[in-house]
Amino acid sequence: MLNIKHLLLFVILCFSIKIRAQNSEKGIKWILELSLEQVKAKALKENKYIFLDCFTTWCGPCKQMDNLIYNNDSVGSFFNDHFLSVKVQMDKTDNDNEQVKRWYEDVDTLKKKYYVDMYPTYIFLSPQGIVLHKDVGFKNTQNFISLGSLAMQPGRKYDDPNKDYEILLARYKQGDIAYDRLPYMVRCTDANRDMDLWRQLIKVHLDYVCKLPPNLRYTQENIKFWASLPLNTGSRLFNFFYVDGNLIDNVMARKGFSRNVIDIAIMNEIIRPFLVEQAAGSGVTMTGGYLTTVSPTGKTAKLQEADWRKLENMLTKKFNTDCARRNVLAAKVEWYERHENKAASARYFLFMINKYPPDLTVDLKSTVLSAINNRAYDAFLFSTDKKILEGYLPWMKKVLVIFAEYIDAGLIDTYACLLYKTGRSEDAIKWMEKAVALVPVHTVKNSFDVKLEEMKRGKRLSEAVVWK
Repeated sequence: MLNIKHLLLFVILCFSIKIRAQNSEKGIKWILELSLEQVKAKALKENKYIFLDCFTTWCGPCKQMDNLIYNNDSVGSFFNDHFLSVKVQMDKTDNDNEQVKRWYEDVDTLKKKYYVDMYPTYIFLSPQGIVLHKDVGFKNTQNFISLGSLAMQPGRKYDDPNKDYEILLARYKQGDIAYDRLPYMVRCTDANRDMDLWRQLIKVHLDYVCKLPPNLRYTQENIKFWASLPLNTGSRLFNFFYVDGNLIDNVMARKGFSRNVIDIAIMNEIIRPFLVEQAAGSGVTMTGGYLTTVSPTGKTAKLQEADWRKLENMLTKKFNTDCARRNVLAAKVEWYERHENKAASARYFLFMINKYPPDLTVDLKSTVLSAINNRAYDAFLFSTDKKILEGYLPWMKKVLVIFAEYIDAGLIDTYACLLYKTGRSEDAIKWMEKAVALVPVHTVKNSFDVKLEEMKRGKRLSEAVVWK
């Protein structure tokens, strides 16, 4: 049960393990072993449309689409009837199989032809191989099916938003700069991987906006553009978010928007190298992908501590006290997670979200909610601290409310287990019965059944590594 549960729900945004299912008993049936040209030939012969799921191995929303949308029966029925569907891995890793490698050249073509620079990107082609529609980001079931329907509308023509790039670039080279289109040009240049021009355009843009008054500088378009760029903590871009964070949050109508951008930059530039240094020689990897399973014994992978005072001193020299302490919490969550000290990572994650509540209204809320679920389940498995266990209950209630459209048995299972371990047996049984009813017999129902029977008998849940 544990391995399957974490495979389905382990989708924290920074995680980079490739856990995408290529085919399953339900949902979309993916075309395997064919090149792009072979897929086009097959589509023409069968008079079917083509759907390309452009993903990366590190993309959280991509994993959400796999786990919540692509395996949906309604989605599968619609897309299998009308489309040849292909997963296209857009990044390269050391673990790429031969089929992924055979698509490397096609991937380069797709990036340049369709300016693919956000993930997931969905590309819909006609049976003749003509692009009909393109979209990005996590979609719920209804919206995703609507994308496919839109692509199939009779007479559908794709209005390429990148068609102006070559014209604007020619003007730019002549010294005629369309300053309001520079963010657009940067995105196109990034998709083309012309990094020298990319850096040049960003500098021109920053030189321009720094001369503007705040009300013209801090527009939603500019802010979204800046947030999409890699930031270092000494840059002008970083200072926009650090110094004028409240103003930016107001413009975006999202409290904590600037904080999230700041913290990502600090994690990449300061915290990650610090953790690597502290873990040197331990054999514990502090970069790259996570394991998708939890140690069955629950033992930690090395019990040494990082020098947290050193990290806090490093951060307070550059940032205010609140920022420093917030990022030390994030560092502790990362450290203990990678050392498989699940009780500690769950504890500090709860401290962090209580002190600095995440924004659950954004597009990536599904990733945030799944992260909460995973930590809550770790607390059930590995913690005996009743305050921690009870602390996750209101958060899991929020997860269930916001994730209600997916009716996910795994989420309900987490909530039921927390209720039971905190002594709320009657409520736990009611919720576990809901989980059992949702899971088909041929998947993981037996595991849920075992826990339900243990609850009814008043027994310790055998799946928990520690109890009381």
